[in-house]
Amino acid sequence: MAVTPPPQPHIAPIGPTNRYILLDDYVYEWDYEGERFRVVVSKSFEFDMASVPRIAWPLMSQFELGPAAVPHDWLYHHKGKLPAGSYQMKTDSGWEDVPYEWPRRDVDRLFGRMMRESGVVPWRRRTAYIIVRLFGFCAWLT
Repeated sequence: MAVTPPPQPHIAPIGPTNRYILLDDYVYEWDYEGERFRVVVSKSFEFDMASVPRIAWPLMSQFELGPAAVPHDWLYHHKGKLPAGSYQMKTDSGWEDVPYEWPRRDVDRLFGRMMRESGVVPWRRRTAYIIVRLFGFCAWLT
């Protein structure tokens, strides 16, 4: 079964800094254990594309990680406690909010999944995932 890559976000840089703004709501959907889920990142969200430090850009630019940085930064920004309408499950009556507080481990797993679906090469995907697991707690705690 072919994997559909996540949609590309519509973003714009914010000034000379390494920050970006989301120009439209970004929606990522996936199936898990026979259910359909989605994360909705609100338009105007400002983020830094997975916090890849400039010194690491020769090895891995944030733009080489695919769209995975958008929901990952959104989930980290909210420390896994998403606002209403941001995490939903498809039901017979439409999309309904899921009362779930994302642990950092699950946020990072979603990041890895999205990179895989986006076709990020395995060594880059594993490296980004390991770095996020080792150092992401700094962003999670602030």
